[in-house]
This record gives sequence, structure tokens and C-alpha cells, in this order.
Amino acid sequence: MRFYAALHAASSAVKSAALCGAMLWLLVMTNFGSALAQTPPAGQPQPLHVLVIHSYHAGYGSSDAVMKGIENSFHGAAEEVELFIEYLDAKRLLDQSYLEQLHRILAFKYSRLRIDLVIASDNDALEFILKNRSTICAEKPVVFAGVSDFMPSMLAGQANITGVVEASEYRANIELAQKILPHLTEIVVISDRTTTGRIHETAFRKTAGQMPGLPRITYLSFSDFLLPELLERLKLLPSTAAVMLLHHSVDRDANTYTNKQSITAITSAAPAPVFVLTEDRVDYGTLGGRVVSGYLQGKTAAEMALHILRGEPIETIPVLTDSPNRHVFDYNTLARFEIPLSYLPAHSKITNQPRSFYARNKTAVWSVCLTILILSSAVLALALNILRRKRAEHELVEQRAKLSSTLQSITDGVIAVDRNKKILLLNRAAEQLTGCKQEEVAGQAISSLLTVKDESTRQHCAHLLARVLESAETVPHNRCVFVRRDGSELLVSVSAAPIKGGASTVDGAVIAFRDITTEARAQMELERAARLESVGVLAGGLAHDFNNLLTAIAGNAGLAQSAVGAGSSDDARRYLRNLETASIRARELTQQLLTFAKGGAPVRKLTALAPLLHDAGSFALAGSHNRLHLQVDSLWPAHVDSGQITQVLHNLLINADQAMPTPGQLVLRAENVMMDHSHSLPLSPGAYVKISIIDEGVGMPPEMLSRIFDPFFTTKQRGSGLGLASAHSIVKAHDGCITVNSIPGRGSIFAVFLPAQPEAACEAGNAAEARPPKKSLRVLVLEDDAMIREVLTTMLERLGHYAIAAEDGTTALAHVESALAVNQQFDLAILDLIVPGGMGGAELLKTLNERGITLKAIASSGYSTDAVMSDHQNFGFAGVLAKPYRMDDLEDLLNKIA
Repeated sequence: MRFYAALHAASSAVKSAALCGAMLWLLVMTNFGSALAQTPPAGQPQPLHVLVIHSYHAGYGSSDAVMKGIENSFHGAAEEVELFIEYLDAKRLLDQSYLEQLHRILAFKYSRLRIDLVIASDNDALEFILKNRSTICAEKPVVFAGVSDFMPSMLAGQANITGVVEASEYRANIELAQKILPHLTEIVVISDRTTTGRIHETAFRKTAGQMPGLPRITYLSFSDFLLPELLERLKLLPSTAAVMLLHHSVDRDANTYTNKQSITAITSAAPAPVFVLTEDRVDYGTLGGRVVSGYLQGKTAAEMALHILRGEPIETIPVLTDSPNRHVFDYNTLARFEIPLSYLPAHSKITNQPRSFYARNKTAVWSVCLTILILSSAVLALALNILRRKRAEHELVEQRAKLSSTLQSITDGVIAVDRNKKILLLNRAAEQLTGCKQEEVAGQAISSLLTVKDESTRQHCAHLLARVLESAETVPHNRCVFVRRDGSELLVSVSAAPIKGGASTVDGAVIAFRDITTEARAQMELERAARLESVGVLAGGLAHDFNNLLTAIAGNAGLAQSAVGAGSSDDARRYLRNLETASIRARELTQQLLTFAKGGAPVRKLTALAPLLHDAGSFALAGSHNRLHLQVDSLWPAHVDSGQITQVLHNLLINADQAMPTPGQLVLRAENVMMDHSHSLPLSPGAYVKISIIDEGVGMPPEMLSRIFDPFFTTKQRGSGLGLASAHSIVKAHDGCITVNSIPGRGSIFAVFLPAQPEAACEAGNAAEARPPKKSLRVLVLEDDAMIREVLTTMLERLGHYAIAAEDGTTALAHVESALAVNQQFDLAILDLIVPGGMGGAELLKTLNERGITLKAIASSGYSTDAVMSDHQNFGFAGVLAKPYRMDDLEDLLNKIA
């Protein structure tokens, strides 16, 4: 509707002026008080003020729907938003003098109230605020909603304005009618001669004219009929027709009708389904259709407003011309015309749809369930009553049999007690949970069978049963701890209900409980897993940075060794070797947490185990009061991640050392074993290296051995419970296994089985001897850390190679292309996988391959858990160089793959 399309007679101006004068006086008085009351204390953040102007009045369908969408969006926002709501009442009063008076009132009112943004609902409100914007809201941002027949020229000369357009979908509704009404023969279009009605009819005719093959279309103007005449005309329609209700407010004699009046009359008379254009009219018997949603209009406008209030420039938020419409249908009308729900578009909204039997009768269903429990109690009460009245023994037996059959079929534990809290009955589930038979505890006080404690406070919960017995109150489900006779505990969900006798007396109670220990433990494990994930993220970042520093330290130490002359002291060279070795060992500190918390896959290579065992034993027990006895045979090599296996040995050795309160001997034994099908371990037949760690400590009882590898299980006051769990995870990832045997007071034996490679023994020895460089290489180095970049290029030059370094992938790519241009291609590239803010090694190699450039590359990273490091060949790399590394490691790798 256009804002100034129709004006009432000028005679109403006097009445409006008088009315507005009174309103102005009242506003001055109330606004003065409000301004004082709403002034926030100093230092307190002020809420955002949003003025909402509606074209129509409160209670009008579209206005209320838009308002609901606005409120829902602001309600869920992080910011505090205070709404100021005004209504133009344009449906009932649209007079020029009234609008002028209203403008003066609002200008006065909001000159004293800070407004941060204005939302205008429908065309009248938008035109009103555009005309009076400077005096009401001081050119603040304006967001409009529900504006129909929008043209960009409407905003000519205006700035700081955006919004969402309301557009009816005529084509969608015509196609919808053809889809869900397969026998459609005629479309009857109803409109009137109001401005809005003519706009709708013109647009509909234009749309229909562009759609060939439509059934017959008949146009009826509400303004050509009186309402009864129109209804008689509609009664003549065939059942194969469809009615498109565009606008319907004014008849031939200028009588106006509300939506409810006209729609109810039309849908009652028409023998065919009636389609509408707006969601507030999907009622009173209409079918619905693809409709304009006032709620979505308001919600979308409020979301735009929040972006603006948060500082986003309004120029980046264009007018949304794609109206947020949706499919809405009335269930009762669909049923009336026998239209299956499967005919409707996906995600359609269905109003007035009957709820499911459970939803409609939820209270009744639960009442029936509770009644079943109470009836079971009543059966027990009846049996007790039979005993008291000395009825025939066979009748008592019959009743007990019925009760037993009922209770034994219940999977929850059920205990019945009398008024003195003495046990009358246990069902089979209760016997299993308590560990006692009914005949053992019948007649005893329930406290002798189990104790109920509060889950959080660990206080006794005897009051739960007292509430039932004393006040006949039914106690709903509570989480409690059952302490059984043997001292073991169960986490249960427990409820209780009274057993009532004659004259509504309480003769006892029925207690029902269910073991939820496993469910609670699973929830706890999920929470622990979430914490571990965050630890893994932190550990990964620390490991990367720490390994970068260690690379620089180890590399400089190696360079210093090669730099000192033959005449230098043996002490200086020894100190440098110790520094280099300590740097490499320090890598294991980060690897221990990463392996368990982040689950990194091992980076395996053929490794001689004897030196690794010697180093691990001397390092783990440095400073210990226990002496270490090494028994290491000539061991087969194995494909292992030496850092992870060292971590396993450290964990086991430190645990064994701490388990020996007095000085003694700790044995580290390793031997080659062949496993066949006869063993009971989870190992495939084949060759293994068995590593045993034997202590003379306090040992462990059998019940502890079953949990020793569980995460977070520990017997130490300061232990985290991660060491053995981490060791178990690592060994399993190497396709091995770990076992434990222990005798309390005599010590423990931990055994680690690792798959071995007997046939690779010579290969491992020869690989260790391969030292002389094959040739001088042109090497491209990609490394973002300047210190490592300098160390690595210096190492390469000391090894007789030519190196060019780049700090990011883009620079490295330029070096490769420059080298190709002069026919001097690089022989090898050492690529750092992680370059913060730039192209890393994996991405660079992929880019080169896409351009048809072949380059042999080595992956290098401080993230030992990176997927490329554990499976480099699948990513196109020829090898890996894990940080930190020594010059010997670099030389061996170059000789192997260059």
C-alpha cells in the first residue's frame, strides 16, 4: 500500500490535532520521568536503542508477525537491545493532519531519547520515516521490512538505508496448484479495486501471460460484488478449480471487511481450495501456498540491523530483493480436499496439524505408566491384606504368583518394603544388582541390604523413603549411589511410590531403581576425551615451536663439532656431542604427551634396538637409587618410531623405579623370540623382540592388573594415569602388545613384544655404515624460521652441497621457475610443511606437480604427528626429516635418496 495513496477528509484534522495535543502533553510528562529513570549508572554499558515503526496497528496479523520475528532475533543476540515501538495505524486512520501531528510527537519524543537504528515495517512506515528522518532519528541507519512493489527510486536522495523486500510469488503458486491438484481445470483469481488489489491483479496477469499451457483463468473483482453475491458466484465453481485470493477488503458498496470476515466467508462457499499470498491469511479455511512470511521479514531485517549495530558498514549490506518466503499449508484444508502431504514441497510448514498420539496424550501416557507401578504396589498391598485377614492359603499363593510374574518381567530392580522399612520382596533384577537373594533378606530392614547416598554430597538419603511412607508422596527419578553389603557402589536412578491400604493409609513402599553406572562412566569418558583434544592442540603447537628451537640447537652443536680443529681439546668435542645428543633426546618430552593426547601415527624406520635400549635405560634411571642390570642379546632390527618406543621404555622404567621403595636391582632384558599359533597373546605368528622390565617393588593385586592400562587410572598421589595408557597405545600402534605380571610384595614384570625383521639385520648394519656423500647436489630449502634456515643451509654447504633458501612457498616456487629458465634444475628440495600465513611444503609440491614440474622432495616438520610425516610417500615425498635432527641424520638421508 502506498503511504499517501489515500487521505481521509480534511475535516478530521481538527479532531486529530486535539487528540495529538493531549498526547503531546502526556508524552512530555512521561518522557521526562522516563529519561531520568532510564539513565544508566556511570560506567555501565548502555543498551542499543532500536526504533521500530509499524505501518498498521498492534493486533494486525502482518504487523504482529514482523514484530515477533524482530523480537526473536534480538532476544538471541549477545548485545542488549532496547526496542521502542510505534504504530502509524494506517489501516484505520490515514489523514494528512494526523500524520503531521504524529510526526511532531515522535520528533519531540525521540529528540530526548538516543536512537541507534530504525526498522520500518511495510510501505507506509518506510515513506513516513524517509520523509521525517532528519527530525525523528537524526539520519540514523534505517532497515525496512515488508515493503512491496519496491523500486530503487524509492530511496533516491537517501543514504544509510537497506532492508528486505516483500514480493508475492504468483508463478510459484500457479505451479503449486498444478502440482498438488492433478485434475485442475480452472483458476479463479479474486482481487478488488484498491491500490493493493490492482497491483496484485496486474502482476498476476503479467505472470500468467508468460506461462503457456495454463488452464482457464477467471478474474473476479470483489469490488464488482456484494459479499453475498460473490459467495453465490463461488458456489458454482467445480471441485476441479482453484481460487487465488489476492486482495479482498472492499466490496461494491465500499464496505470493508477484515481478513477473518472475508476469508471465512469465501472458504466456506468455495467448493475448491483457496490459495493466499501471505502467511497471516493461512487460516480460516484457506489452503495456503508459497506465502510472504511476516515473521521471516522481521527476522531478516533484525539480523541486518544487528550486523549494522556491530559496526559492519551498511554499504556492504545491499537491499535483499529475494523475498524470504516459504511454503505454508493448513492441515485441515489439506484433509478436506484429500491432498496428500507427499504432494507438498519439502520443508513445508503445516499449521493445525494434529500432534501424535503420544504428544496429545503425554500426561495420560505417563499417568498410565505410573498407574502400572502403583497397580503393582496395589497387588502387593492386596497380598499383605490377604495375610492380615487370614484368607485361604491357596488364594495367597495365587496372588503372590501373579505379583512375582509381574515384577520378574520388569528389567529395573524393584524392592518392596512395609511401613517399618522391612523388606517384603525383591525381583530378579534387584537380586542381581544387590547381590542378595530374596529369601536371604526377607523381613530384614532395607538398610541392612544397601545404603542410599546422595551422588554429590555423599550424605545418606533415608529421607527419600521417609517422604513416601509419611506423606504418601511419589518420589520421581533421582540419581543416587547404592552402597551394597560388600561395600561396592552403584550409581542408580531411583524412584519410589507408596503402597496404600484401606482408608488411604500407607502400608509400605515400592522402590524402583536402574543401574546407570556405565552411562555415567561413558559420559565422563566423553568429557575427558574433550579435555584431551584441547591438550593435544596445545601440545602440537608447543611441540612444533620446541622442536624448531631444538633443531637450531642440535644443528649449531653439530656445526660446532665440525668447526673445531683436530687440535681442540677432547673435552670441547665431548661437550658439543653431549649438547647435540641432549637436544635430540629433548624431543621425547613433547612426543610423550602428543602420542596419547593427539593419537599420532608412528613414523617408522628400520632401527637397531640394542643402542636404543642402552640409551633409554641410562637416561631414565639417571640419579636413581636403584641399579640397572642390562641383559641385551644380539637383537633383530625392527621398523619402529624410535622416539615413541623410547617413550614407552621411559614410562615403564620410571614406573618400575618408583615401585621400589628401597634400593634394589632393576633388570632390563631383551631377546629374540618366534611366536607361533600356540600362544594366547593378541599377536600374529612371526618374529618378535621381547623387552622385559623386572622390578623388585611392591607389586599389584589382581583386581588392579585389570585396570592398569586404563586412561587416568593411577595409584600415585600425583600421577596423571597417562603413562601406561600412552605406552599401551604406542605398542598397539606398532602391531605389538604389552603384558604385565605381578605378585604383591615381590615385584612386577612388564613385557613388550615388537615385530622384528630378522632378514633386515644386514641391511640395517649396512645402512648405518653408509656415510660418504654420493655427489654435490643443488638443494632448495623451504624454511620459515630464519635460525633453522641458516643452520640447514650451512649443514648442506659443509656436506659439499649447494643450497638456496626461501622463507615461504611463493619464494621457493619462484626459485624453481628461475632455475628451470636457465636449465639448472634443483636435484632435491627440503620443504618445511608448516609456513604460518603462507604456502607450506605439501602445497608447494602439489603446485609443482600441477605445473608438470618434477622435484624430489624431503618433508620436514616439528609436528611429529603430521599425516605427511607418517605416510610421506602417499603425499609425493621421497623421505622425511623430523625436527630436531643432526648433521649425521641429514647426511644419511641425502645419501639414501639423492
